[in-house]
Amino acid sequence: MGVASSSKPSDSHKWDQILNNFPDDILFEILLRVPTRDLVKSCVYVCKQWHDTIASRSFWKEKCIQDRIFSQHCWDHLGNRDENYKRLYIKHPYERNLIKNPDASKEFSEWQVVYNGGNGWRMETEPIGSDPVSRFNDECKGTVGCWVSSYGKCAKYQVVDLMAAGCSEYVLDHIRPAIHVSEWYAARFDCGAVYKMKVVLMSEKTEEFWSASPKDTNCRYSFKETLPPGRAWFQAKQTFTDYPTGIRYVGFYHEGKDTQFWAGHFGAKMTLASVILDFSHVTGLADSCDGGSKQS
Repeated sequence: MGVASSSKPSDSHKWDQILNNFPDDILFEILLRVPTRDLVKSCVYVCKQWHDTIASRSFWKEKCIQDRIFSQHCWDHLGNRDENYKRLYIKHPYERNLIKNPDASKEFSEWQVVYNGGNGWRMETEPIGSDPVSRFNDECKGTVGCWVSSYGKCAKYQVVDLMAAGCSEYVLDHIRPAIHVSEWYAARFDCGAVYKMKVVLMSEKTEEFWSASPKDTNCRYSFKETLPPGRAWFQAKQTFTDYPTGIRYVGFYHEGKDTQFWAGHFGAKMTLASVILDFSHVTGLADSCDGGSKQS
């Protein structure tokens, strides 16, 4: 007498049936609420239905809208475009600071040191001999670190790759949002300081962009100030609006030293460097770049 086999499906089979027959609209709404890391690392591999939902352009467009990662100004220009909304959501290239390590919180990571004069650069977790930056910048929360220069020239730079950051050629060449650049700088209460900042918009990466001859005044910004002794912080800032098409990089250079030639670190302090693409002011289509980088 044989043993009758059971036709009861296994738990794993039941789960497979549930996953494969989930209503598309309900699945769409559920996945919109899943953290991005889980979506791209795990959920996309569950089954074909989940993969197709997460891979769809409409899914990431809706996620951009739901999570409000862009302003209405930005959405007015991008909402009806055939944009890569997944890239926009994950990289978030607009309306945020594209400078990496802007406040010395990671010491000198992401920056290339050009000059290390005197006793060289130093990082301060809190400004020594100056007031906290938060007393002058309302957007600061908590302690903000800074870099401080010495009695010889100290300089470093960072180049922002706009395409790698997630920007699109259409936005850079046809919409041309304003590009805001800025940084905060200070001296000490007991010693004056010299601070310099140079920013260059470039179509190609250029060696020593900060020292090359200028080709287009709409693509460069140079600032210099000699500060008397004091505790206050000041902001150097510029907005680029009418730059040519073809811009793909932003070179950011800053430099400092003291005015007394004192051993140690009594030179200019700097922090909160920023490069931000802003859609509240756009220029529109322009003549193409002449093929060379734009330098100061």
